Amino acid sequence: MIYPKRRFFIAAALVTTLVAAYFAPARTDDAVQPTAHARATSPTDWNRDGEAAPTEVQRGDTAAALRPRTDDDNQGLLAAFASPAAPSAPAPSPLSVAPVAVQPMVVSPPVPPPIPFEVVGRMVDGGDQRLFLVFNGKNIVVHTGDTIGTDYTVSEIRADQLVVHYAPLDVSQTVALPASH
Repeated sequence: MIYPKRRFFIAAALVTTLVAAYFAPARTDDAVQPTAHARATSPTDWNRDGEAAPTEVQRGDTAAALRPRTDDDNQGLLAAFASPAAPSAPAPSPLSVAPVAVQPMVVSPPVPPPIPFEVVGRMVDGGDQRLFLVFNGKNIVVHTGDTIGTDYTVSEIRADQLVVHYAPLDVSQTVALPASH
């Protein structure tokens, strides 16, 4: 069963087609003439240069042979679709330009982040010094050469300061130590 809307659209399409066919211009037999390429129907119709040999044109003859394109055909297609050359812009007039002094760009070296641990105590056992630190909420004990986290290495423990090396920037930082009792 066809729905009423579908019937309406089919009828409208039919009426539109009939009106277009009625008002279309009359067909004339000399409206389109086949080109030399379209008239060449066999390999013997082509000359040595790949051009179609002239033949008699019969009205209504639309048979055409296929042949590979040549560079001339491609050039013709490119020329047909090429955009017209844009008008050249006028040459710029000479302007007086004052020289501009260029200031060298000063780049400050990267700064390491603040120390992520706190020194809470020290232990001296003979000549070996150990420090008690709070790092990420945990108590840890370090001495010279130990690594704190992944980025800091204890370089030196002095009487009043701790020297650590921050590996990502390859810089040393110092931390003041609390006074000994």
